Amino acid sequence: MRALTVAGMLAVATNLVAGHADAAPLTPTLQFEGGGAASIPVTGGSLSFGGITITGAPLVGSATQQVMQVDGAGSFGGLFGALPYTATEYNLTSPSPLVQFAAAISGILAPMSSISWSVYLDPNNNPFGTGELIASGSFADPSKIVSLGFSDPLAGPLLSIAGPFSLTEIVQISSPSGATVSFNSLATATAAAVPEPASLAVLGTGLLGLGLLTGGRRRTASAG
Repeated sequence: MRALTVAGMLAVATNLVAGHADAAPLTPTLQFEGGGAASIPVTGGSLSFGGITITGAPLVGSATQQVMQVDGAGSFGGLFGALPYTATEYNLTSPSPLVQFAAAISGILAPMSSISWSVYLDPNNNPFGTGELIASGSFADPSKIVSLGFSDPLAGPLLSIAGPFSLTEIVQISSPSGATVSFNSLATATAAAVPEPASLAVLGTGLLGLGLLTGGRRRTASAG
């Protein structure tokens, strides 16, 4: 039987760790729903309803940080009431199984207006999935004279994610007709700098084999 060379052992260990995934990477996809209107799945877009225009982008950041950023602005149309909308972004992935989630929202409410906000993670990658609550907040401006600026950043949990996942934001705005509302929200999923245990185990096996091979050669040389 032909013995593996040192270079061959290193090549085997490297290939086992790196892998050769032929599948195409998933494309982050953003979709909105609001009232009776809904957008088609897009990789970036906007939705206008009830006098408010909601815009978003599916990816802002880097390969190790997935970001869902949504902006809303406009004048509330119709009678005094609630205007709900939902944004979802799916096919998000992380190079590390440990992911740190965080979310934030800021903006300005017109007098007699309020806004409620929540962000969810779905580890099953379901669009509009609400598996795990990451962040939530409620803001109101009871004043008839001045508007209220609000801001609520929140560090979310560090979770283990096995595969692609989705983020979903649910917002409900209540304002009188003609009131001006604007907000900016951000949900982030940042990969923790921790190597996968399986990769470490494979690499350790490869290095162990390399050490045994080297030790065997030294013993052979000594015997000669």
